[in-house]
Amino acid sequence: MFGIAVVTIGILLGGNDLIVDMSKPDNTPIAIVLGIGVADPNNSQYNPDIWLGVYDSGFNNANAPDGILRWQKAVAGISGLSRRDWVTSIALDQEKRIYIAGYTDSNSIDPNDMWVIQCDLDGDLVEKRKIASANDSEMINQIQWISDDRFFFVGVNDQNDDCIVGVFWYDGANLEIEYIRQAPTANGYVRNPKFIIDEYDDVLLIWDVYNGATQKFEKIQVNKFALTNANSTWEWSKTLSISGNVDGINLSLFIL
Repeated sequence: MFGIAVVTIGILLGGNDLIVDMSKPDNTPIAIVLGIGVADPNNSQYNPDIWLGVYDSGFNNANAPDGILRWQKAVAGISGLSRRDWVTSIALDQEKRIYIAGYTDSNSIDPNDMWVIQCDLDGDLVEKRKIASANDSEMINQIQWISDDRFFFVGVNDQNDDCIVGVFWYDGANLEIEYIRQAPTANGYVRNPKFIIDEYDDVLLIWDVYNGATQKFEKIQVNKFALTNANSTWEWSKTLSISGNVDGINLSLFIL
């Protein structure tokens, strides 16, 4: 049983920010499909696992345009055989290697640990890295390739409700952390952080602010900084208040 999160063909079709751009040498478009698989719907202890597949654009037996499955992979046990793995983001590096990111429910008091996986062009796992503190609960929300073997990422520290930003990179053998920074928000909890990077390498980072006392999404925080200064100085931060009874805020970012 599979729950497909999103289908992407170089554009965002919905769901999480899972944008990829991958094509065969003859430029025939393909789609990378990313989702979660439930091996046993009656047993949630070990579910879900990650499912990854690639479809070519082609024709079926009736000569009608169709998506042709090239390969599919299941990835399980990222942080242990009895952990539940959730996927949140996907990106490609300069060599079209596939990077997927998410978090693991570790069945503990501080349950969530972030993780990143690198797969080759055939979807085979090459390297994996868990990113976790000793006592906090963290989730990764989005990754994006920024330069050779380097990725910018954002997430949430569930323990103190800060936004996490950082850079990881692949040194040819291991996935390494260049830096991690935590950014707090006032009078609320960070939820659903997203970012875009423009042609000047400026980052626009935005997140929902959830008020635990009123049990409402009441604000949006918007932040701008240069990618080179992400670990030190941010250019500005603004908080926008939301009026009315809002159950949740869906954010989308575009470069105009």
